[in-house]
Amino acid sequence: VRLVREEHGVELNLEALPLDDEPTFELIRSGRSMSLFQIESPGQVHLLLRTRPRVFRDLVVQVALFRPGPLQGGMVNPYVERRCGRQEVQVPHPSLEPILRDTLGIILFQEQVLEICHRFAGMSLEQADEFRRLMSRWRDPGSMGDMRAAFVAGAVAAHGVPPGLAEEVFRQVEAFVGYGFCRSHAAAFARTVYHSAWLKTHYPAAY
Repeated sequence: VRLVREEHGVELNLEALPLDDEPTFELIRSGRSMSLFQIESPGQVHLLLRTRPRVFRDLVVQVALFRPGPLQGGMVNPYVERRCGRQEVQVPHPSLEPILRDTLGIILFQEQVLEICHRFAGMSLEQADEFRRLMSRWRDPGSMGDMRAAFVAGAVAAHGVPPGLAEEVFRQVEAFVGYGFCRSHAAAFARTVYHSAWLKTHYPAAY
């Protein structure tokens, strides 16, 4: 920002930038993201070329998607296929549809875990948050087995879902918790991604 002011006489306020600059998104979609915050690794570049972000919320998803939780949970390829229209958006149970609608049926944010525990497994929100915290802290097989049993029993009692389906939803939650972002964290990172890309697009030498 200082170099832009000194060399171009432009006083920049990054916080006031509109978040819909098409040249900036074209740079991001091109994969020319070397030196850009959070999206310069080879894995991120490869994912950018597949997801091709077009609006700011796509960047929020991009940041959240390239995390150990979604990666370990096998959620990345399904998201990309659904985004590109090559796979139908599906959710395991109707109670999960409002929770996962905007992420194409994929768990991407910590808040979604809370809602799944609450709406699908019948926990109070306080119980759901405690469940999430315990899962993040205790990864030993005994503790995880107890939590799996409680989750499955709650889902069966709340909705009468088959235990096998409840087990599959728990597997996705288990892979995600502790290794995924909350939505606000991903959005804050995405904003810095966008600011970096905007500067590289419009003032590459200064950047």
